Amino acid sequence: MAGEIGIDDLLGSPGPVEGRADELAEWLGLSSRQIYRHETEGHVVKLGKNRFDLQASVRTYCEWLRDQAHYGRPATGTAKSALAEENLRLKREQADAVALKNAQARGELVPAENVEREWSGVLRTVRAAMLSIPARVQARLAHLSADDVAVIDREVRDALTETAKGKADD
Repeated sequence: MAGEIGIDDLLGSPGPVEGRADELAEWLGLSSRQIYRHETEGHVVKLGKNRFDLQASVRTYCEWLRDQAHYGRPATGTAKSALAEENLRLKREQADAVALKNAQARGELVPAENVEREWSGVLRTVRAAMLSIPARVQARLAHLSADDVAVIDREVRDALTETAKGKADD
């Protein structure tokens, strides 16, 4: 093309170097139609009808391409940092999900319902054993009166009640 604008024109120019859509398209390896699509999406800088700021457009388009490569979608300014933060959060969540699946596969994780069921069984057994203490003491120490056994029974029951309420002495 006659009158084509080269890189030297851009680098030596104090202000914006204007170019047509077809010139910008040639620089970027796109079609003119793609240039107009990128113009509506803000990836190139339009100065007027079929006139583009070539230097700013190349810079903006390259920034968009870097964002695409890094984040998988366009981002600029504060949106870029928010997107990076969201991307990092997503990667952490994905890593956590994989770690949980791996731990479960290794048998290191137990469903909470199973743990609760087991501990309930253990605590029922402990409670039954504690409540049997007064009768066992009475059988071993036959000289104890019924009042003595009742005091022991009351102490065991009080200890169990306090423990259930979380007030047992350490």
